[in-house]
Parts: sequence; C-alpha cells; structure tokens
Amino acid sequence: MNGAREYAQLFGTGTYGKLYIDSGQHARGYYFHIWVLPEGVKDLDRSRCVEVFGILGGHPGWTEWYGWLHRGKWVEDFNDLVVQRKQEIAEQKKRDEDDRAKRMVSENAKTQQILSEY
Repeated sequence: MNGAREYAQLFGTGTYGKLYIDSGQHARGYYFHIWVLPEGVKDLDRSRCVEVFGILGGHPGWTEWYGWLHRGKWVEDFNDLVVQRKQEIAEQKKRDEDDRAKRMVSENAKTQQILSEY
C-alpha cells in the first residue's frame, strides 16, 4: 500500500543487523514493517521488539499508508541498508546483462559457424 511498495520490493522478510523487516504482498498491495531488535535477539519477538516503521493510518489491508512510527538512529541505518541494497541490485543487473551479452556473442558465433559450413 502507500509507502510500502518501494521498500517491499527491495527487502525480503528477515533480520538485517539490529532491524527485523517483515515485507511482502497481499491481495491489495504491499506491506512493510520494521522492528528494532533488543540486544541478543536475532528474530522477531513482538513482546520484546519495538515496531518503528509500519501503518500510520487507513484500514489495514485496504487503504493503509506507511511511515516511521518512531525516529532515531535506526532511520539512518535503514537508509544505509536501502543504498546498499540498491547498489547490490544494480551490480546484479550489470552481471546479468554481461552474461546475456556473452551468451548472445556465443550463440551468434555458433550460428555463423553452422551457416558457414553449409
């Protein structure tokens, strides 16, 4: 939903340092939540964690919108994760394009060889 799509498309559900991210898609759009994990906790335990990014308003599952529920150092840490993730995606895209180009050159060479031997 509003405010969740960009982040949900960057991150899967899991632990990222001291942050736990719950990310995904439901019938009406995307959802995205961030919790701060206390020291020593590696997975989401809602009774011990604090949600810092989530639904600010609207009807959950229908018209909700997302944003920061609490601000602190975790905002900067999350922004660093976003930059890092975007860089990883760009690097993977470049590798995929390079691999695709190499395959095309190889396929073209094979085609030319077969046709020249006719």
